[in-house]
Amino acid sequence: MLAHHSAPAIAIVAIALAVAATGAAYAAARGGAHDAARAGTITVCVRHSGGALYQARRCARHDRRLSWGIQGPQGEPGPQGPAGSNGTNGINGTNGTNGLNGAVAGYSATQPGNVDFTGAASKTILALSLPAGSFIVQAKTAPSAAATSSGYFNDTCTLSDGSSTDVAQVSTPLTLEAFFYVADQVASMEIPVTSATASTVTLACSDIAHSGSSFSTGAADSVITAVQTSANH
Repeated sequence: MLAHHSAPAIAIVAIALAVAATGAAYAAARGGAHDAARAGTITVCVRHSGGALYQARRCARHDRRLSWGIQGPQGEPGPQGPAGSNGTNGINGTNGTNGLNGAVAGYSATQPGNVDFTGAASKTILALSLPAGSFIVQAKTAPSAAATSSGYFNDTCTLSDGSSTDVAQVSTPLTLEAFFYVADQVASMEIPVTSATASTVTLACSDIAHSGSSFSTGAADSVITAVQTSANH
């Protein structure tokens, strides 16, 4: 006995077969790509007509398979770059290779009060002890004078370590302020110091010449600072 199937039933079966075939092809393409990625390569099919690429487990007839690595071979080393310039102002040998004029340490001494040196050929105002090494040493002081009559003062201040010396001279007339004749100046000095042993830097002032009744002179707000640029080991 022959079975009779209606046209709608045949159409439904055909659609189901088409969907199943499409799903299988899609799964095959996905699986092929995943397997290729795990192997470190990408594999595709190249259509013989037009050269279009597509992924499939098996290429169609007359098409060919093409594979290449996900990561290419390592290239040749590039040329060496030019040498960098020396760093400057390095601190303790860092912040630059072969840093020039880098600061190693700093030292200072201060004397804010007035030190009288009236009539003195040389009076020590302040001293600073330094360890062995090389330094740039600066000093500043404020000489002043007072008298009960008009006059002038002529002083010198000297910064020295026994080898290097810098002299600052201050000379000015006294001017009347209230009941006294007064004057003041600022003296600045700088010397390089290099010693293989510990050394002492001294700031001293001298009363070279002056005039005026009840005259006196002194130096206040004195400071010595030293920046060490290298140490002797």
